[in-house]
Amino acid sequence: MRNHRRLALFGAMALTTLLFVGGVFAANTVVRPSSMGSWAFLTSGTASAAMVTGPGAPPMGTGSAQFNIGADGDSAAQLANSAYAGTRLDSLTALSYSTYVQQDGSGGQAPYLILRVDNDGNGTIDDLIFFEPVYQTATFFPSNPQPSLALATWQSWDALNGGWWSLNGIAGAGPGTDVKSLDDYLAAEPDATITNTLTAGGVRIVTGFGAGAWDNFVGNADSFTINGTTYDFEPNLSTPANKNACKGNGWMNLARADGSTFKNQGDCIQYANTGK
Repeated sequence: MRNHRRLALFGAMALTTLLFVGGVFAANTVVRPSSMGSWAFLTSGTASAAMVTGPGAPPMGTGSAQFNIGADGDSAAQLANSAYAGTRLDSLTALSYSTYVQQDGSGGQAPYLILRVDNDGNGTIDDLIFFEPVYQTATFFPSNPQPSLALATWQSWDALNGGWWSLNGIAGAGPGTDVKSLDDYLAAEPDATITNTLTAGGVRIVTGFGAGAWDNFVGNADSFTINGTTYDFEPNLSTPANKNACKGNGWMNLARADGSTFKNQGDCIQYANTGK
């Protein structure tokens, strides 16, 4: 993979700080329902999705994105990002995320990634490539084995160096033991580039699309990193019940009803007293 490092900062989101990750500075960007930025939830059928507190101790902050599939496993809940259209696969320097499975379908399921790619430069989708945690053990991808899926625990996944499969079987990449590295895919499609659709982004965290396997699935995702940005999924902040809630740095965990945050303790107290 080419080592092109990029720093993407999205000021429209609620909070951005800098972290030192993997030898480079990465922007830590908080994503809330009140400030989704380039992210959007997509659901179908019996599925639903939301930002929630927990479960357990998420890898960043106190919350995560939660996906509920419901009784129909053919339904889907996705979190799509539209900011990476035009990003070449050979320019990716980081791609990772964390998952927590509360209830799996028929077993072995966890939120997975889909990249929508244009391989010939005309701006349309030529292929979908999938990173599924279930196919990352030594059985399926021995060149970079990752842990087996576990219930009720946060697990981190290195998608950049993991095994992927192609909807069109490009480079011989298929589900199960046929997963291939991104380098293998690029050897067959050197100009592969992420592209969006009219409905949402080309980078997606996905659950569902499989009856039986995904029936009644409940799971979460957090700490999604792509190149220079790490996204921290969080629920909206609560409003101050009274001025005392603002004291002792309490204002830092509160917000106005419109989701905007406070500059300091005095700003919070004024809002608690006046609503302005």
